[in-house]
Amino acid sequence: MSSESAPATKVTRPYKERHSLEERKKLAKTIFEKNPDHVPVILERAAKSQLKEIKGCRKVIISANFSASRLLMEIRRKIELQDHESVFIFFGNGNALPSMTMTLGELHKMYADEDGFLYVNYYEESVYGN
Repeated sequence: MSSESAPATKVTRPYKERHSLEERKKLAKTIFEKNPDHVPVILERAAKSQLKEIKGCRKVIISANFSASRLLMEIRRKIELQDHESVFIFFGNGNALPSMTMTLGELHKMYADEDGFLYVNYYEESVYGN
């Protein structure tokens, strides 16, 4: 058995379950104070998704001018998707599928969690409307 990579179905506890609301609020506030033109983002694979987990840090600080489509391209790269494979990203509580031309700054204003982070879930197929 190879130990090169974890199975795609390995479940990692969501960021919110690993850190208290108080910790998350404090960190988001610190990020905004040091980087006022950036957005604190948590990238998480949807619970029922079979896609790979993002390698490395899933808590990122991204320019507020970064578009949703550019974020999607980065997620595709990080989870090493083939050209023929699809991935969809949802914001907020996992139900918002906004225009891909929107910036992360705009999306943060609309869908930021009470802790100050913008949560982005990715799925291998569209479950919009389910």
